Amino acid sequence: MESVEKEQKESPKLHGLSNQGATCYLNSVLQVLFMTTEIHDSLDPNSDTDKELRNLFEKLETETCRTVDITNSFDITDVHQQRDAAECLEMILHKVIPQASQVFKGQLKYSTTCSKGHNLNTETNPFLTLPLSLKDANNSTFSVVSR
Repeated sequence: MESVEKEQKESPKLHGLSNQGATCYLNSVLQVLFMTTEIHDSLDPNSDTDKELRNLFEKLETETCRTVDITNSFDITDVHQQRDAAECLEMILHKVIPQASQVFKGQLKYSTTCSKGHNLNTETNPFLTLPLSLKDANNSTFSVVSR
């Protein structure tokens, strides 16, 4: 019992986001950004969009927050329209200053080889989100390794 009480005292109390309608996609993205602390210090206090995110992150430290200012900042006019979370993340990352979005940037390398193993083509492209299917038709599982 004593260790549970100690753990509760050491763990910061987390707060949530009020849903404006069908903005669960936005709320989940904002929670990911909030928990990705590397982005916090990269936000520009002179940029309106970055300032709104910074304000939201500071409030989330102490209270449950509404997202009206954020939806206005991101020009989300219909809060009752469900949207895709990955598209929302990309939209936000394109609106914040480039240094902040760099936290999510990666490089994806595509290689085409012939059946004899000769490299025919190699192409590297940047990405902000990477959709991955981690199961195939045989229910095999895969892992993702960063290099």
